[in-house]
Amino acid sequence: MVGRVYTIEADFALYEDARRTLGNDPGIHVCLGSSPAVLPSILNSLDSCALFWLDAHWFPEVPSVADSQCPLLEELSILARWPFIGDSCVLIDDARMFSGPLEECYRAGDWPTLHDVIAAARFTPSTVSAIIDDVIVVGPGTLTLAFGDYPEMTGAQSPVWKKT
Repeated sequence: MVGRVYTIEADFALYEDARRTLGNDPGIHVCLGSSPAVLPSILNSLDSCALFWLDAHWFPEVPSVADSQCPLLEELSILARWPFIGDSCVLIDDARMFSGPLEECYRAGDWPTLHDVIAAARFTPSTVSAIIDDVIVVGPGTLTLAFGDYPEMTGAQSPVWKKT
């Protein structure tokens, strides 16, 4: 069971929607701001490993107030300095966005390549990664025990449980 959940919304309308939907649960904290600005204070409140779901990128339906359409490398850099990251898991949504050309509405220079993401997520020498169902899964080497042969059985994309 998860004791605390944090969600960071850069867009005020999404923030308000999250507050209405999730705000009545005392274990859920809805934060407004850019993820690179808010994430350090959240990490300072944690004293053990955690699960992170990173999905803070721009999409055409919501106007962006951020400088970058995709702050993922900055988020990963912040996580890399956190003392408990070696035992934590990071899930990065929309893996497809990092593996090929983007539509014209996206600023390509704001988006890292899949190689850049995997390299930035190499938190420790034993870090492993895989892509499963459009999600980049990053975690300690023991994560392979939890998933077993799942990546191979489902045709997960490369890299599959390789040290990053």
